[in-house]
Amino acid sequence: MLLFLSSRSKMVDDSLYILEKMRDLNLSVSTQAYNSILYNFRETDEMWDVYKAIESKNEHTYSTVVDGLCRQQKLEDAVSFLRDSEWKDTGPSVVSFNSIMSAYCKLGFVDTAKSFLCTVLKCGLVPSVHSHNILINGLCLAGSIGEALELAGDMSKHGVEPDTVTYNILAKGFHLLGMIKWVWEVIQQMLDKGLTPDVITYTILLCGHCQLGNIDKGLRLLKDMLSRGFELNSVIPCSVMLSGLCKTGRIEEAFSLFYRMKANGVRPDIVAYSIVIHGLCRLGELDLAIWLYDEMCSKRILPNSRTHGAMLLGLCRKGMLLEARALLNSLISTGCTLDIILYNIVIDGYAKSGCIEEALELFRGVIESGITPNVATFNSLIHGYCKTQNIAEARKVLDVIKLYKLVPSVVSYTTLMNAYANCGDTEKVDELRREMKANGISPTNFTYSVIIKGLCIGRKLEKYNQHLCRAKDLFRAFELFEEMKSRNLEPTPATYDILINGLCFYGYLKDAERFLCSLRERDVSLSKFAYTTVIKAHCVKGDPEMAVKLFLQVLDRGFDVSVRDYSAVINRLCRRELAKEAKFFFCLMLSRGVSPDLDICRVMIKSSDVLGWTIKAGLLP
Repeated sequence: MLLFLSSRSKMVDDSLYILEKMRDLNLSVSTQAYNSILYNFRETDEMWDVYKAIESKNEHTYSTVVDGLCRQQKLEDAVSFLRDSEWKDTGPSVVSFNSIMSAYCKLGFVDTAKSFLCTVLKCGLVPSVHSHNILINGLCLAGSIGEALELAGDMSKHGVEPDTVTYNILAKGFHLLGMIKWVWEVIQQMLDKGLTPDVITYTILLCGHCQLGNIDKGLRLLKDMLSRGFELNSVIPCSVMLSGLCKTGRIEEAFSLFYRMKANGVRPDIVAYSIVIHGLCRLGELDLAIWLYDEMCSKRILPNSRTHGAMLLGLCRKGMLLEARALLNSLISTGCTLDIILYNIVIDGYAKSGCIEEALELFRGVIESGITPNVATFNSLIHGYCKTQNIAEARKVLDVIKLYKLVPSVVSYTTLMNAYANCGDTEKVDELRREMKANGISPTNFTYSVIIKGLCIGRKLEKYNQHLCRAKDLFRAFELFEEMKSRNLEPTPATYDILINGLCFYGYLKDAERFLCSLRERDVSLSKFAYTTVIKAHCVKGDPEMAVKLFLQVLDRGFDVSVRDYSAVINRLCRRELAKEAKFFFCLMLSRGVSPDLDICRVMIKSSDVLGWTIKAGLLP
């Protein structure tokens, strides 16, 4: 008993000492006892001392040594032992081959593992279901789902049939490849074979439903799982559903499931707590998140980096920067190991709020702590400087990135380019674009939108004839638009807004109208801004018919039309003394249940024709 306890506790020296004393006292130790000790020491070098002490070795002894060598990543030694050991009489067992195949699969050498299955057959051994499952799992992890299916289909040739584990492995393989439809097919085959799904089966199906956004189906499946007699005693399927509910913003249902887990005796772990806390923070429910965080700590469940990150991110998004900094400082003072990601969250929070000095102070603290900043750290500083209109300092940060032997990312360049574009400095935008290209950094659709914006709103026109410069810049903007599409980068609604606004701003209204019409014909998703830009331009040009036509299209497409949209049109029509059309929009506004604001009232009062009509109609006091 003493020998067994010391070996279970991995007390190597004590176990060997007890063995030696037992031999000195001529006390016999059974092979079964030796094998048990050997099993507990199989991941240590002392395994050989125990092995040598065993006089009557059996098949279990040899297979334990092979498994130990595989666990110690000594695969060549395991193969040599399998080939050259003194077990010629008993012969190698399937268990030993399984250990070697499993080890090779874990390292990604599935073909080598498959060769050992052939060796098993050559040795006259019958591979077990577990042997096949090891290889099927290895093939699935390698993405070779076709081979995995073929091997599962050949199992009957070796005298075995796929079990629930086999089908679970295949279902997981399809899930990893994103082929969710085939997950259901595999599970249906399993049911057709009369096999009973287990908790792992249900968990894989729940993952599939959540991945597709079928949260309601996932909840029904969880209910079905309970109705089939499964107890809600595993935290994993519950955590999967918690994640799905939180990602889709169904936080109340997530909370309900979370406390149902507790009522059913399932103790939520750090993963379950972190999922719900992250979901609460993402939706801005900070009070609940803090309450749950405190409950977790009171239950001696130590928060991890993900939990702390969720809390810091939630506080920063709410603008509670003092509280975020206090939490970060408390983590530092309690000796928690912090990574750069947690610092980045707070630095980014400061930067987005325009508190660049505080961001720099924390950045200096990062350097003093010996933590290496990453590109995301510097990107936040660039954003902070740009937000405070200090573009020169932002440009210097781009150069500092290189001093830390880091490569600026597309976000680094795009953020800085956006600041220059907003100032109309197209030369600096082009300079950064050339630098990006030289560094092999591919632009994103947002990068293209920023460059296009710079060309469309560029104001540095002093050196050139203004009209020619406008035409040249707009031509380049549309060239970039076509280049963007040729790179399979999908333009965003913002990209279309910029181009339409540029055409209208520079007086190319017909072109803007044709461009808008072509986009509509291709069923391109457009924002309300694209329409209202052209509508306002038509009002300014004195073409109310087209403005009315487009405005009605905006209403038909279900956009949320506010009083400001009506005000913008009525204001421009009144300035052009188009009273009839102004009255039309005013009546349209009232018919849609939108009440006039002070701006509209002021505009109507300034137009004598419209004022008389509104008073007469009793629309204004």
